[in-house]
Formats: sequence, structure tokens, C-alpha cells
Amino acid sequence: MAGPSGPRRPGPLGPTPATTLARRCTNGGTRSDDARPQRRGPRLRHRARRRRGDADGAHLLRRDARARRRGLSARPDNHFVKDPSSQQSGYSRRLRVAALVLPALLIAAMLALDYFVIERLFPSGLSHLVTLVIGVAGVLAFSAAIFGQLSALQARDRANTQRLRVVAEELEQKRQQLQAVNAAGLALTSELDRDAVLQRVADEARRVAHAKYAALGVFDEQGVVETFTTTGISEEERALIGHLPRGLGLLGHLQAERKPLRLKDLHAHPASVGFPQNHPPMKSFLGTPIVLRGETLGNLYLTEKIDAVEFSEADAEALETLAAQAAIAIENARLYEQSERMSVEQERLRIRMDLHDGVMQSLYGVGLLLEDVADRVGEEPEYAKTQLGRAVDRLNAAIADLRGYVLGLRPVQASDQPLTESLSLLAEQARSNALIDVLLDVSAEAAQRLDRSRREAAYYIAADALGNIARHARARRAEVRLRAEDATVVLQITDDGVGFDASASASGHGLHNMRQRAFAVGGTLDVSSHPGRGSQIRLQLPAESRRE
Repeated sequence: MAGPSGPRRPGPLGPTPATTLARRCTNGGTRSDDARPQRRGPRLRHRARRRRGDADGAHLLRRDARARRRGLSARPDNHFVKDPSSQQSGYSRRLRVAALVLPALLIAAMLALDYFVIERLFPSGLSHLVTLVIGVAGVLAFSAAIFGQLSALQARDRANTQRLRVVAEELEQKRQQLQAVNAAGLALTSELDRDAVLQRVADEARRVAHAKYAALGVFDEQGVVETFTTTGISEEERALIGHLPRGLGLLGHLQAERKPLRLKDLHAHPASVGFPQNHPPMKSFLGTPIVLRGETLGNLYLTEKIDAVEFSEADAEALETLAAQAAIAIENARLYEQSERMSVEQERLRIRMDLHDGVMQSLYGVGLLLEDVADRVGEEPEYAKTQLGRAVDRLNAAIADLRGYVLGLRPVQASDQPLTESLSLLAEQARSNALIDVLLDVSAEAAQRLDRSRREAAYYIAADALGNIARHARARRAEVRLRAEDATVVLQITDDGVGFDASASASGHGLHNMRQRAFAVGGTLDVSSHPGRGSQIRLQLPAESRRE
């Protein structure tokens, strides 16, 4: 044993302080590798966790195996319940064991009974008879028990088969309904006419749910039934019923609740108020709202299930899916109808502006020309004859333009001729009809940098401006200039007439048409005028890039 001054022995928990101090001194005051405590690296920790995981997994496997042997199955919450399939297989296994073991036990019992009891109580001849009777009775009892169990198994199998058949029929019905709903959705997307869409929705709903009657009510912005489309009922029967539903009774209840409603007998519902006169009898009911982005567009109603006393949950699910598709189809039909109305309104506006700026200006010029002819026909008959010929030509041109509008065509002078020639023709008409000295300064390069739509806009705005000058300005001189400025083309029309208050006349029909035309082709229109100082109209249009 070491003395007091000697080094201590390492204790059970590691080296003593004296030993640690001596090792530090030996290594120059630094901790040696032997003195460093053992630490687990990441690899060792990973191996330890893996060993613990393997142990836990093995434990779970052993637990599940024991549970299966006991006829249990694990739920997701780690609780065990009786497994019907394991119960059935365990029962069959026990029955097979009994069929093998019990006959052997019965034979052994019969031999023991014959040897130890019957031979001692009965004579030899009678003992065999008694043994035979007891054996037959045992066999009959065993057979009755076995066949009874087999009958129970067969009954249970028949019940399971029947349940499986019912489930298979339900799955097949649901598959057919989903297929029908999918086909209905595809059919609805092919319709754009609103009335055709509504009728198609009612027909498809009736077909999907195997209903005798179907109806689709669509609401207006106030929630009042706007259209009520039916199927399964003839037009004569519907005419006998009378007016559209007013949203009372079950229909009003469904509209207020905005939830699907399925009834075995609609008359038993508290909201039912009966049917009007000449209405066909109905009992089973299924209804669902048609909702799009939180807005109820209408309700879909089905009555009288054909192959059952009431509609099923599968029918309700299929109808809800169809209602979602119907909502999109109805909204598409509405948008298409609105776009058609907008197209008609835009075409009306275009024709109105074209007539105002084209034909009406031509007719006004002809009127001025005829007034001049009337004043000079007595003094200058040859001049009057020539001017009358020009008036007839212009009337024929106006008639041709009107015919073009009727046929959906653009006027000839605005479409086919270069802008330089069209503006020159307008200036000549103003000179001859209104006796205005028109100075024309048109750049051919600038005119070529305008596409067709902007060329037409420039022509019509120039025609309208010169027409206004002839009618209202009482001007003696006007200027029409067309030039290019950077990336734009500028049309400027000025006159030395009486002028007008531009702010007060901003909403006039002529200026409104000009601004509409400029805005439609991406241009701007500026009007400046003061009473007594003439007026100026400046049209600025985007130009096409120069072609090298």
C-alpha cells in the first residue's frame, strides 16, 4: 500500500486528482491523450441510436406477433381490437382440430368404457350391442355438432357474400354516377347559349340521380326566381300549373338555408305548403343550391326517385358535384351573353360614329352644293348643271357607303385609298361645298407610318372637323396638316372662324365621337378654341417604326 506521499490508486470512477496532476506535469502541463475523457463521436452516437431503434422495432414485431396469435389487430392509436378475419380463421382452425381430435377421443372413451364398465355389467353378447348403441349415439351427436357449426359457417359466409354484393352494387352505382357526372360536365362545357345550358343541367341531373322529375331555378340580382327550367313534365302540364314558383315552401326553405336537402317524404317537412292545382304528385325530394364564389345562382331540384323510395347519399353527392359544374357553365353562359351584348353595342356605336362622320358629312356637303346651285341656276345654267352632276355623284357615293354599312363593310374612301388622297378629297369637298379656302399640307411619309385602323381614325376625325367648320365656324380659311413627330404622327386642323367655348362643348356629339375614335386606336385628341379666335384640333397617333 502506498504511503501518504505516494500516488493514489485510481478509484472506481477514474483517476485521482494526484494522478491527473502528475500526468499533466509529465506532458509539459498539457492534457495527454490518455487523460482525456472518452467522448462518443457522431458515428458512435448514430450506432447507439440505431441499436436502440432495432431493439424497439424487434419489440414491436414481437408485440404484434403476440397480438395476432390472440386474434387482435393494431389501430393507429396503438390500441388493439378484435380482428374479425382472425376470429373467423381461428374459429375454422379450432373446428378442424376438433374434427381430428374428438373422433380419436370418442374411440378411446368407447374402448375404455367397454373394457372397464360394459363387460362387467352386461353379458358378452349384450355388451357389444350396448357399446354399438353408445358409439352410434356419440357419432350422431358429433356429426350433428360438426354439421351445425358448418351450417353456421355457411350462413355467415352467405351473409358476408350478401354484404359484399351490396357493397359492390353501391360501388358500381357510385362509379356509374361519377361517370355520368363527368360526362355531364363535359357536355355542359360545350354549351354557351344560356337557355340551352339550363335545360342541359336539368336533364343531366335527372339522368344522374334516376329521378322522374327535375327542375332548375335561377335567381336574379334580387333573389327572385328569374327562370324555372323543368324536365320530365310536358309543356301542356307545365302550362296547366300556371305561374313560376314564388320561392315559398320547400323551395324558399332551400333558397334561405343554402344547404342540400334530402327528404323521403317532402310533405312531412315543416316548410312544405303543398302543390298548386294540376301539379303532378311528388314524394321523395332532393335539392341542392348552385353556388359560385359565395353567390347563389339558383337551386337544383329532383323529385320521385325511380328505383327506390328515396334518394341516397350517393345521389346527393353526385348532385352536389353536378351543381358545382353547373355553376361554372351558367356563369360562362352569362359572360358569353354579356360579351355578345357588348359586341352589339360596340358595333352600334361604330356605325353611329361612321354615319355621323362619313355619310352625314357627305349629305351635308351635298345640301350646301344644292343651295349654291339654287342661287345660281338662273344666272349660270351651265354651272348649275355641272354642280348638279357632282351632287348626284356624291349622293351615289353616300348610297354606296350606306350599302357598305348594311353589309358590314367599311366605307371605300377610308379603307382603300391612301390617307393623302382621302384628306385631299375632304379638302376639295370643303372648298366646293362650303366655299372655304382649305390649305392642305400632308406628309406622305407620315401617312405611311399609320396602320389601317389609325388611318381610318385620322380620316374620320378630319371629316368631322371640316364638317363642323362648314356648319358652325363661318370660317373663310382652314388648314389641314399631317406630319411626323418622333414616334407619333400629328394631324392638326385649324380655322379662322368664330370659335366656341371648348369647355362648354366638350360633351358635344361631334367632339365625343372624335375623342372616342382617338382613344380606340391609342391616340389623344386636344381641342382648343375661344370665341372670336377660331379653333384648333390636334390629333396625336402612335406611329409605326420607319422601314429601312
